[in-house]
Amino acid sequence: MFIVGFIKTDAPEVLINPVPCDTEQELYEWITDFLNEKDFHLETAITQENLAAALQAKKPIRVNFNGYKVALLLGEVSIIQDATERFLHTDFGLFS
Repeated sequence: MFIVGFIKTDAPEVLINPVPCDTEQELYEWITDFLNEKDFHLETAITQENLAAALQAKKPIRVNFNGYKVALLLGEVSIIQDATERFLHTDFGLFS
């Protein structure tokens, strides 16, 4: 099982709005839906092949956004749990 969420780059110990993904394919689809070409340009494109290779390293994967103090953090659940201290779930619906 995998998980993806956001971290503040100056406070990476808290995973914000984590999303569980049962499979590598589901994780890839979440990432590509979120990081659409219209809104994001990455120096290195995220493909299924390079995601699979990165996950094999058994380390947290961090995707930084130039000019912003947030990043995506993703990987196997146990690896992300070891790399963070807690998960924070926010409900933006409270502000609508």
